[in-house]
Amino acid sequence: MWHYLVVVLLVILLVLCIPFDLVMAPKREFRIIDSNGNSITDAVVRQIWHQYSLGIREQIDLRPNLKGEVLLQRRVVKTNLITLIYGGIKQYKELGIHASVGSWESIGIFVNGLQDKWIHDGKGLESGILVMGKGK
Repeated sequence: MWHYLVVVLLVILLVLCIPFDLVMAPKREFRIIDSNGNSITDAVVRQIWHQYSLGIREQIDLRPNLKGEVLLQRRVVKTNLITLIYGGIKQYKELGIHASVGSWESIGIFVNGLQDKWIHDGKGLESGILVMGKGK
C-alpha cells in the first residue's frame, strides 16, 4: 500500500517541476491619438512588467510609429509551479499581508504638453485606441 503512496507523491513532485511559459504581459497593439483624432507620434510609451513570486521587474521605453501605432511584445518567463509556490511563500514571509504574488503590468504614456496617462493590466486599451487628454 505504501508503494502507491510513494508513486503518487513522485508523480505530484514531477508535475510541480514541469516547466511552462508564464505570461507576465500579453502582446498589446494600440494607436495614440489626441482629442481631435490626430495621431500622436512624439509620445514616450513606458511598459513595466512584474512577476512578484519570481522577483522579476523589467521595463522598456518605446515610441509610436508615424501613424501613432504602438506594438508591445508579449512578455514571457519560463518557470514551474515549485518556483512559483516557493516565491509566493517567500513574499509572504518577508512582507506579510503586503505581499504580492502574480504578474502585473503598467503602461505609461508621456506627451509634452498633455496629461500623462497610466494604464494598468490593459484596462482602457480594449478598443485599440488611446485618446490623450488636454494639457497638464
